[in-house]
Amino acid sequence: MSGETAFHGMLIFVVAFLAFLAVIFFLRHREAMSRHQERLAAIDKGISVPVAETRPSRSPRIYLLRGLQWFFVGVGISLVLLSISTASREPISLASKLSMAQMLKAQGASEAQIAEYMKSAAGEMEGMPYSAASIGLVPMSVGLAYLIFYRKESEIAEPREAK
Repeated sequence: MSGETAFHGMLIFVVAFLAFLAVIFFLRHREAMSRHQERLAAIDKGISVPVAETRPSRSPRIYLLRGLQWFFVGVGISLVLLSISTASREPISLASKLSMAQMLKAQGASEAQIAEYMKSAAGEMEGMPYSAASIGLVPMSVGLAYLIFYRKESEIAEPREAK
């Protein structure tokens, strides 16, 4: 698979992820609008307004859940990108090397420079770099921050509960 094909695969992945997020946000917005319309209709009819759902308490356990979610999403992203980059890596084709050599010659490179390029390009690979998997470090870091916060909040909450 060439670098361009890997780029297109990555682009499709990013667009699909953004579309998924857009659908989630749209559904949440539609649910909130439905609740709002229900409340307005109840007020217009003089009926008691339905009690709003209560949010979960801010106990330290919520931070454990969030931390684990963020951390494992980051691990998943890293694994997916690492597997894509592993599958897309291949040696630079001879046609690509010769094309580059012709371009160097057209730009006025000497035969020695072209030979040096051909020798240095022998071990090079093309495709998605392995470093793309480091994108997963961002959500993993957020998850670790939540887990650290959970640990500290648990330590603080224990003495309060003992009293």
